[in-house]
Amino acid sequence: MPSPLIRRRYTAAQARRRYLLSFVVVLGIATSALLFTSVLSAKNTGKLFISTDIAPVHSLVSMITGNTAQVDLLLRNGQSPHDAHLKPSDARNLQNADLVIHIGGNLSPQIDRQINSLVKTDKVITLFDVEKTHHIKDLTDHTDPHVWLDIENAKLWLQHITNVLKQLNPDELALYEKNNQMAQQSLTELSQLIASKLAPVAQVPFIVQHDAYGYFVNTYGLNNLGAITGSNGHHASAATLKSVQALSEQAVCVFADVGEPTAVIDVVNEQKQLSVGLLDPVGMRLDPGASLYSELLNTMADSFLQCLQ
Repeated sequence: MPSPLIRRRYTAAQARRRYLLSFVVVLGIATSALLFTSVLSAKNTGKLFISTDIAPVHSLVSMITGNTAQVDLLLRNGQSPHDAHLKPSDARNLQNADLVIHIGGNLSPQIDRQINSLVKTDKVITLFDVEKTHHIKDLTDHTDPHVWLDIENAKLWLQHITNVLKQLNPDELALYEKNNQMAQQSLTELSQLIASKLAPVAQVPFIVQHDAYGYFVNTYGLNNLGAITGSNGHHASAATLKSVQALSEQAVCVFADVGEPTAVIDVVNEQKQLSVGLLDPVGMRLDPGASLYSELLNTMADSFLQCLQ
């Protein structure tokens, strides 16, 4: 028979487990209730409820809507879009949204499938498929889904989002037009600033951990030699690592991704100690909101400049 001391320890351990389990359950219920309350709040105030996938899309939509809509962000807290899954509460929000705006293009396969199965087609804007969106091939000759890093795509989408919102909420037509004009001008000026900033380092060779930056690199004429992982975020093969190691002999800098393991960077750096920069393609370190998209591109430009100069 267990001693009283053992029984007390066992009972205490049980109590701690019950407490932790209860806390997790309550936290999950509270989070779901909060998200559902957000949908009801938007409906009760007469505002549109718009669901977006990643922070850059959330930002672009917020530029146009101002306070006329509640714009929900599905991927928070450092989630990578490539392998993200939605919580049940997110799925309910998708079903209740007036409009769902996401990248598509196989950026987030799981989320794309859930959107296609849960939301009516006429309530979905897939930005990757918007007419005249510019697409490029990644370094392995697959279509690169990181289309938001082309500022001209963002400007095209702003106009498209404005047109859709004017149909959904014609009472705010004038505001949407005004916000679109201001956003278009702001992004034009930002692109000119970035081009001027990066011109002195445009020919300096570098390597990236993640093949996510082709649109940005092409726009500003940068000299990317190669990538360790593909545009889909899959792990690098031994052959790829060997190839990138050879390229590193010519490079000045290697760029890691925010939130991703850096062991592969160490492997590439075995033969030549490159400077290491940090890039953030989705704004994991930025506060969501209308200003995030501009901050994202400007911060990216600064990261390139600091490591390459």
